[in-house]
Amino acid sequence: MKHIKKIPTLILLLFISISNAQIAVVNPSSEAQLIAINTKLTLLNKATIKQTQVLNKLLSEMKKNNEKTEKIRAYEQEIVEGKKNAPEFVLKSYEVENIIELKSDVVQILKNLKKSVDVLTDLKGNEKKDFVVFYKRKMEEIFYLFKASKDVIGSKSLIEPEQRINIIKNNTDKVKDHLDKLNLYSNNLIKLSEGRKVSNTLINKF
Repeated sequence: MKHIKKIPTLILLLFISISNAQIAVVNPSSEAQLIAINTKLTLLNKATIKQTQVLNKLLSEMKKNNEKTEKIRAYEQEIVEGKKNAPEFVLKSYEVENIIELKSDVVQILKNLKKSVDVLTDLKGNEKKDFVVFYKRKMEEIFYLFKASKDVIGSKSLIEPEQRINIIKNNTDKVKDHLDKLNLYSNNLIKLSEGRKVSNTLINKF
């Protein structure tokens, strides 16, 4: 009977042993899973740190690029503003001084040219009339060129300084060309009038 009573106890001990054995088998597996999860988390954390560093570097470069862009824009705006006003070297250039001096002399030059024709007594009426028409047209063109030059010097438009100087130089050349043509015209009339005067004098002697 004593041996029979010990059987349930033995069975209970055997069950406990088996349960402990199963726990021993399960625990290493769970630990391995935890290690694997920790490893993945560590790698993910490192990757996140790396991505954050890359992102910070990218943001820093973007900031630098934005600063460079702003500087470039400011420089371009400065250039644009500079082109809107004639710089000092343009205002003091030979071309500008030359056309200013020419403008101060041209009124007297035109008066002298017209007077030199007005006093001619041996011209026909239409010859003087044609000269006056030509004279007025050239005078208008000359003063238009002076006005255009003044406008270019003071213009707020986007004009390169060198371009301003070239325009003024071209206008000066055109003014001189108009004056040369007027002078040539008046000289031809003077020669014509003097030639007729000589001829009339010789005719009157006979």
